[in-house]
Amino acid sequence: MIPAKVRTLDLLDKYLTDELVRRRAELFHLKARLETKNILQTEKEALLRGCIVVLYAHWEGYIKDSATAYICYVSTQKLKHRELSNNFVAVALRHMINDAAQAKTYKLRSELARVFLEDMESRSQINWKDVVITESNLSSDVLKNIIDLLGLDYLPEYETRQNVIDNQLLRHRNMAAHGQLFLEMDVEGFQHVYDTLLGGSANNPVGLMTIFKDQILNAVLLRKYLR
Repeated sequence: MIPAKVRTLDLLDKYLTDELVRRRAELFHLKARLETKNILQTEKEALLRGCIVVLYAHWEGYIKDSATAYICYVSTQKLKHRELSNNFVAVALRHMINDAAQAKTYKLRSELARVFLEDMESRSQINWKDVVITESNLSSDVLKNIIDLLGLDYLPEYETRQNVIDNQLLRHRNMAAHGQLFLEMDVEGFQHVYDTLLGGSANNPVGLMTIFKDQILNAVLLRKYLR
């Protein structure tokens, strides 16, 4: 659960780090069981299906919770609209923007225009809950949308691992979650996806979840949420 008031960089850092440690520990224990020798093939196949589902759950959960914690941090800074970067102005006014876009009359649209023209000196009120939408399907496209929401860069590390996210992690998670008996993935394939997300191998020393965490903390250090 995200602390209600992540007011400082230290508190944000602690939350993001503790969450990553907790999730990594659970996945490590599951993977260790999967790699146990002398277990029945049927048990190994069942463990593999379970491991890929839990790995995906921690991938989606960590990205969503980390992004939400960052938005929560920005909300506690009590900044004026004019002080916020464009993406966070859009977050702060998202309900008004959505209502205006769907309105059949121009009243709400005119009010939105007034806010942009006259009310940028007012203090922003960012409702940070339920902003980050993963669609229960955290593909590379959804990840990119979340990164755009936060005003961050879609790094080459994400781009070069899109195939792992979409065709290995997400596809096999869907297969396992829908009860498909046999996956097109073995233990070695699972290890590759695991390393991509969590790091620890020669090819993937730093996982995508750590990269995302560091990107958020760097954005706070550099105050990228400001205009």
